[in-house]
Amino acid sequence: MYSRYFIVLVSALVTFFSFAANGQQIPDTSFRQKSISNLIQFYHATIGLQAHLYNGPLYAPYPRPFTEGHQFFEADSFRNGTVFYDGLQYLNVRLKLDIIRDELIMLHPANNFQLNLIKEKIDSFSISGHSFLNITKDSSVNSSPAPGFYHQLYSSSSIRFLAKRKKFIQEMTETSSISTKVYKKDSYFVVKNGLYHSIKNKKSFMSTVKDKRGEMQKFINNNKLSFKKSFEEDVVKALSYYNQL
Repeated sequence: MYSRYFIVLVSALVTFFSFAANGQQIPDTSFRQKSISNLIQFYHATIGLQAHLYNGPLYAPYPRPFTEGHQFFEADSFRNGTVFYDGLQYLNVRLKLDIIRDELIMLHPANNFQLNLIKEKIDSFSISGHSFLNITKDSSVNSSPAPGFYHQLYSSSSIRFLAKRKKFIQEMTETSSISTKVYKKDSYFVVKNGLYHSIKNKKSFMSTVKDKRGEMQKFINNNKLSFKKSFEEDVVKALSYYNQL
């Protein structure tokens, strides 16, 4: 049944594009995109819970509750998101991201089970407007970072700014119990000309834009960018300007 509905979708797409091929032009690009999106959503609605999106393993709880903090990106509750999974786009999926284990969790719509989406099948996803990419290790790129989910903070045709969101567990033995706390540590990368540059401060950032150092230094000084208290925001502002030069 799954394959039959897939064939229906493909046939509909072929029929749709055959109009353009036969000279019956559809001038509104947004109309074409909306039509394709509607067909894909029809496909998802038709196959319902048979979609392989819902076939991941159950999310495993941690051995003991945390006394301080939680393991998730931003909120520990499920929020609406979009995921590109195994070549298909799924909208309005209830998601949250465990950044200790680097696992994307989905709430099953029928029984409220928490499922791990299979990482190898995830291309990208967004949660409440925050976009993430699944970066795999590229042996041909020496600077390629560790594989995993990366938060995309800025993107243009020539340059991107990514954050690796990570949390760690710290256990401390107290008088009569074990205290389990979660602390956060982010790392950042600028991707330029296919190379990943690790950045931590103004100095390391400037090394990635040294081809336009003069203009960038002037912009940074005029806008009083310190790359300290608001590091992410300052990098985004600087890259937006760099992309205009």
